[in-house]
Amino acid sequence: MRSLKSLVVYFALGLLVIFTGVGCTLVDPQLKGDSAQVAPRPVGTRAVPIRFGSLEGRLRHGSEIGRYTWGLFCKPPYRVITWETGRTLISNRDYRDLFFDAMTHLGFDVAGDPSRMFDLDEDVARAELLVSGQVDEIALDMCRRYNWWFGGFTGYTGAGLIRVLWTVYDPLRRRVAYQTTTTGFGQEDLTQPDARELILERAFIDAAANLGHDEGFRRLVFRPVGRTGNPGPVPPGPTALTVPRPLEPRPDPDYPLGPGPLGPGPLGPGPDSALPDPGELSRRGTPRADLPWEYRGEYREPGLRVSDESLFAESDHPALGAVPVMDIPRQRRRSGPISAHAAELVESTVVISNAVAVGSGFFIARDPEGGGWILTNAHVVGDAQRVRVTTSNRRARIGTVVRRHRMRDAALIHVEGEVPAVVSIRETPVTVGEEVYAMGAPLGRSHRDTLTHGIVSRFTRFPGSRQPVIQSDTMTQHGSSGGPLTDASGNVVGFCVGGVPSPVDTSVGIGWFIPIADALGKLKLGLAGKA
Repeated sequence: MRSLKSLVVYFALGLLVIFTGVGCTLVDPQLKGDSAQVAPRPVGTRAVPIRFGSLEGRLRHGSEIGRYTWGLFCKPPYRVITWETGRTLISNRDYRDLFFDAMTHLGFDVAGDPSRMFDLDEDVARAELLVSGQVDEIALDMCRRYNWWFGGFTGYTGAGLIRVLWTVYDPLRRRVAYQTTTTGFGQEDLTQPDARELILERAFIDAAANLGHDEGFRRLVFRPVGRTGNPGPVPPGPTALTVPRPLEPRPDPDYPLGPGPLGPGPLGPGPDSALPDPGELSRRGTPRADLPWEYRGEYREPGLRVSDESLFAESDHPALGAVPVMDIPRQRRRSGPISAHAAELVESTVVISNAVAVGSGFFIARDPEGGGWILTNAHVVGDAQRVRVTTSNRRARIGTVVRRHRMRDAALIHVEGEVPAVVSIRETPVTVGEEVYAMGAPLGRSHRDTLTHGIVSRFTRFPGSRQPVIQSDTMTQHGSSGGPLTDASGNVVGFCVGGVPSPVDTSVGIGWFIPIADALGKLKLGLAGKA
């Protein structure tokens, strides 16, 4: 029965090739098809950012997926083509690029632009939906070509169909949002050694384009424009409220340092792990007696004292341009040991995640109109407009990124709903030797609400951006990014931004924290009222 069904499919496919002579693809402009037509974007909607996940084959080894003929006119006898590559279809990177081109052509907002050479992880973080596919049927009709004048095999021609089961996953809500099946057709009329791969790629493009025309998928992706979360006194969105990216730092001839933030991965394995090995750095000598080792180009200028407060007043980039200052109420400054306020600190700290990263954050104010405001790192949210925010009681909600300053690596998030607790912000700077505590989710969600202890080691500048930071030996790892740094009484004096990793993914006692006053100033947030 299956052989009869396969014969019917191949016969119909052969007739299609003979009478149409063309394939449906978005790559070759000479090939035409209904899927290449661009459907208009619904009026009054926004395109939710999507990202391609993976493409797998749901075919068993040895399954029959087609046939090829040989001879002068590609006539019988036939030889069977079987599935030999298992679950993986050639290269997911290739299919990711094809998906990006096909869906962008149809007007979708696709995160992870393959032509983007820098900050790709930030772009990938924008995705609010992940799209993956499983190929459960393939039908190929190929012809093995010979050069009858000179002899020898020259390649293949042919056509093929694939059927893809698409699954759309919502990482912010952690659920499957949609499933559907589409079919794609591909053809190669020119003799090619790799005609089979070309046909599969073109058939995939056609299947992806058909997904783009699927009504259920379009309703899911094109959503009505409306306010999600209170945007405060300025309109939400990363365009008007985002400081442009800083220029790339000048490369170091020995150690090409990157900004190396914590959240997505710096203190340990991760896409942003660009900091050099501390052991290697220690072999570079001791440029100053009071500094056992230091990054090249990061030495403090002569005459600059550790306690020089002007370090925290520098501004090398406008703070969000003409965006108005937003006042947040002062909270009563806490006193006594931190143990008396640890519970409130835990309740005010949150875990922030998007499609690719996990970090920390903390509530700095309640919104009089409902919800609250969260401070975190810009690298934790990336270029995302919406992120998943989980409070200490394990309740998750969707937060809207309303302000961010990439040079300072600070971002402001708004969430609706109940705010368990709000931190107390200390406006006076810390001093070297002062005890400090860090709260966050080192190594991810499983270690959330972790409180660690250390001292202020010194004031320095962050590698790459040269922004002023507090250095401390307080234990932090990737996932701690955005978590608050407090004084001995639990008042927030800064928040985690990065650190020097070790080969075994542990802290080496050199962590960096953004001074809270500097971050508020760069985001144009002011403290109003009496505590």
